[in-house]
Amino acid sequence: MPAKRYTVVIANRSNGALRRLTINLRPVLMMVVGLTVLPPLLIGVSLKWSARAQIDQLRAANDVLQVENGSYRAATGELTTQPVHHLIRPPRTPFKDFPRS
Repeated sequence: MPAKRYTVVIANRSNGALRRLTINLRPVLMMVVGLTVLPPLLIGVSLKWSARAQIDQLRAANDVLQVENGSYRAATGELTTQPVHHLIRPPRTPFKDFPRS
């Protein structure tokens, strides 16, 4: 079956010139479909890649924060086992330093 062809005729009435443009239907339709489908498809793919990269970055940051949190927990665990008597100041009484009369 031969390909469908369409001819567009452009006529200039002032000088009588005729221009003919023959178009094969299949390549034109494929180009129109490609131009309407391809941009949204590319946008969707790029958004998916961007989201995936951001998720990977967040997971890496989470791993670093988990390690840091573990070191803080270990440090606070060590602090709970140390005696705290050197951290407590004896209560100060007001007017202690003033001479009595």
